[in-house]
Amino acid sequence: MKIPVEQILNLPDMKVLDWQEIEGMGILVTIEKSVNSSNCPLCQQITRGIHQNHWRIIHDLSWSEKTVLLKVNRRQFKCNNCKKVFSEKLDFVNKSKGYTKRLAINIVQQVLDSNIHSVAERNDLSEAVRSCRLASESNCRTQRVMKKLNQC
Repeated sequence: MKIPVEQILNLPDMKVLDWQEIEGMGILVTIEKSVNSSNCPLCQQITRGIHQNHWRIIHDLSWSEKTVLLKVNRRQFKCNNCKKVFSEKLDFVNKSKGYTKRLAINIVQQVLDSNIHSVAERNDLSEAVRSCRLASESNCRTQRVMKKLNQC
């Protein structure tokens, strides 16, 4: 039985345009929002006018111990009504972050159950990610993670 990549990815409102396994890198999944419109944050009007396409690479949870990278088209729209240019909102990633919210939560949980050095090794994380950057995004667990980080 074949399971569609969309079902494995489990990101509502996103459609998979392509996916491939790249040797030494992992699985690259190209996605974009399935709707071709967005509400203007200024005047709340629906707009379909795409101003620009911005492609980003976002780290996601691994699949069968293979790194998953999402190549995401974060489109910019230009409102037909008020002329404001704005980026569409992607619920699964915070603005300007290179990783999904669910990956951040997973890493924080691993740190709570272990220590940051072994988690960084298991997840092939850089020194920058070893800092409290990920921990700061988890609301109720931040203080416990910070205590663990200070024990390193």
